[in-house]
Amino acid sequence: MTLYIVIKNRIVFMKFKKLLTNLPFNPSLLSDVSFYAKRLRQDAQMRRLGFIFLVLGFGVQLMAVFYPAQNSLAASPNDILSGITGRSTVVNACNANTNHIKDIFARFGVRCTDIVGAPEVTISAAEANDFWSIGRLQSTADLAAGSGNHAIDANGTTVWQRKLSSWDAAGQNSTYTAWHGTNIEGRDFWILKSCGNLTFKGSYLYTPPKQQPPQPVLAVNKKYINSSSKLVGNAVYAGDTLTYEIDYGNTVQNSLATNVAVTDQLDNNLEIASLAGISHDGQMLIIEQRPTMGYAFYSENITVRVKAGTPAGTHICNQAKIVSAQGGTTSESGLCVTVVTPPSTPIIPPKPKPSCDYTKPATPECPHPAPTGYCVASSTVPGGSSRDVTVKTQTYLTNGGKVTAYKYTLDSSPTTTDNTGDLIHEKTFKGLNPGSHTIKVVATMQLNDKTADTTVCPVAVKIAEDARVVQSKSVTKDGQDMNGKKVKSGDVLQFKLITKNITNTSYVSYIGQDYFGDTLNYADIVDRNELSRQGITLDDKNNLNWVSDVIGPNSQSVKTVTVKVKDVIPTTNRPSNVSTDYDCTITNIYGNQISMSVSCPLVKSISTGATSLPNTGPGTSATIGGIVAVVAGYLFARSRIMARELAIVRSSYSSGGV
Repeated sequence: MTLYIVIKNRIVFMKFKKLLTNLPFNPSLLSDVSFYAKRLRQDAQMRRLGFIFLVLGFGVQLMAVFYPAQNSLAASPNDILSGITGRSTVVNACNANTNHIKDIFARFGVRCTDIVGAPEVTISAAEANDFWSIGRLQSTADLAAGSGNHAIDANGTTVWQRKLSSWDAAGQNSTYTAWHGTNIEGRDFWILKSCGNLTFKGSYLYTPPKQQPPQPVLAVNKKYINSSSKLVGNAVYAGDTLTYEIDYGNTVQNSLATNVAVTDQLDNNLEIASLAGISHDGQMLIIEQRPTMGYAFYSENITVRVKAGTPAGTHICNQAKIVSAQGGTTSESGLCVTVVTPPSTPIIPPKPKPSCDYTKPATPECPHPAPTGYCVASSTVPGGSSRDVTVKTQTYLTNGGKVTAYKYTLDSSPTTTDNTGDLIHEKTFKGLNPGSHTIKVVATMQLNDKTADTTVCPVAVKIAEDARVVQSKSVTKDGQDMNGKKVKSGDVLQFKLITKNITNTSYVSYIGQDYFGDTLNYADIVDRNELSRQGITLDDKNNLNWVSDVIGPNSQSVKTVTVKVKDVIPTTNRPSNVSTDYDCTITNIYGNQISMSVSCPLVKSISTGATSLPNTGPGTSATIGGIVAVVAGYLFARSRIMARELAIVRSSYSSGGV
C-alpha cells in the first residue's frame, strides 16, 4: 500500500511539474490548475487522517515495547520456577531454595553463582540441536513419540527429563528465551525464562566425584581379669579357672572394614570352661565373624581352665587377633600367667555354719549369696509391611533380689541397655530388614550387694517380604472406555484409581497420591462428598491424597472420582510450550497414563495456531510502524506544499501577475 502511495504521488508530481511548465505558453490551462489544487487539498486531508491513525498505532506499538503483554495463565505445575521477571528472580529463588530449586539445580551440577551474570540468549528447539529440558510433571500427552521422558531423583525431588523438541508439533521448531551458563563440570546449560526449566545439550546428569572413605584401623586388646584362686599377680594353680576380657573394634569414623574376624588361639595347657555366644574350632576361639564393621567397639569375656596336672613353672601365654580385608592387628604380647605349686596346708576341721541374716552387711562368715534367676522372652510382629518387632521379657527370681536392667543384642549389633526394675519389660526394634534375625536378651539381677546376669534368652524373628503394589487407572463414560477418545462439554466421566497388592503381605497405611490438575483444567468434580466418603482430599496443588488402612494380600483398593466436563470450555492459553495445562487434552497418570482430547472452541484453535507464527516481537513491529509513520508524514507534508504552490500560481494568474 505504501509503495502504491509513493508511486501515485510521483505520478501526480510529474503531472504537476508538466502543468506548471506549460502554463506560461497556454494560459487556458489555468482551469486545470484549479482542478489539481482541489484534488491536492482532498488528498492532503486523507493523508492527514492516515498520518494521525499511523501515529496512534505507533503509540500502541511503543506501549507494547515498554509494557509487554503477560500470559493470562503465568504458571504451570510443570514449571521448575514460576513468576520469573528477570534473572535475579532465579538467583534469589536458588539462594532461598524455593520449591527445592537449589537442590534440583545441584543434581545437575548448577550452582546459584553459575546463574549470576548469565547472558540472555535465544535457543531453538529444533531436533538437530538436541536440547533436553527438565520439568516437574511426568505427563506425556503433549510429548511427541521418542521424547526420551525419564525420571530423575534430584536430591529428594523427582523431576522428568525429555527432549525439548518433543513439545513441538512436526516442523514447528519453537524458540525460547533463556539464560546461558556453564555448570561445575564446564557443561553448558540454559534456564528457560518462561518456566525456569533447566536445559542441556543431550540427556545429562551430573555425577559428583566419588569420595573414597577413610581406611579402617582395627584394634584389639586382651586383658587378664582374675583367676578362681585370686592369687596376687599372674600366678595361678593348676585347675584354676581364668577370666579374660577381649575388647575390639574399628577406631576410624566413617570407615568400613570388611570380612572381619576376631580370634584367640588358646594355649594347649588351657581348656574351655565357658564361652557364652562364642564358637571354637579346637583351641581356636572364634570370637566374631562379620562381613562389615563400621566405627564401633565391642567386648567379650571368656572363661578357661588351667588343665589339671600342668607342671609348676609353666608359662601360659596367648594373644587375641583381629583381621579384615583392609588389614588387622593383634593384642599386646606378654599377657601370660605362671603355674605355681599350691602351698601345703594342714587339714582344719570345718567350722559350724553360722546362722546368717542377709539383711545385714556381709561378713567373711556370712557372705551374701549372688542372685539367681532366669528369663523368658517372646516377640510380636505387627501385621502388614511393618518392620517393627516388640520383644517381651519376663524375669523370674529364684532367691529374692530384684531386676536392675535388661541388655539386648540384635544380631551382631552393639548391645543396648535399658535400666529398669520391671519384672516384665518390652522393647521395640524398628525398621528390621526382611529375613531372619536373632535377638539376645539378658536380665541383670541384684541381691543385696551382689549382681549377676541371667542366662541368654534368645528370640528368633522373621520379617516377611515388603508389600508391593501396582497402580493403574481407567476412565469411562456410561460404561464405555474413554481413553484415547474425544470428550465435549457436559460429558460425565468416571475415573477409577486402582491400587493392587501383589504380595502375600498386607500393606498397612498405603499413602496414595494422584495429580489431578490437568483434568480440572477442563472438568469439575461432580460430588465432593464422594471424595470425603473414600477418605480422599484435594490439596491446593490439585493433588488427590488418601491413606488406605490395610490392603490385604493379593487384593486391591479402588478409589472413584466422578467429573463433568465444563459447560463452557476455557480458552485459556498454555503458560508455555513446555506446559501441559490448557492444551485441549485431559491427561492423568496413576501407574498407566490415560489421555483424552477436548473439543475446544475455535478461538482456542486460532490461539494455538498463532504460536507457530514467526515471533517478531514488539520491537520489530514498533520499528516498522515508525518507518511507515515517517513516510506517511512526509507524503502528507509534501501534499500540503504542492497544494499551496498551486494556490499561489492560480492567484498570480488570476490577478495578471504572470
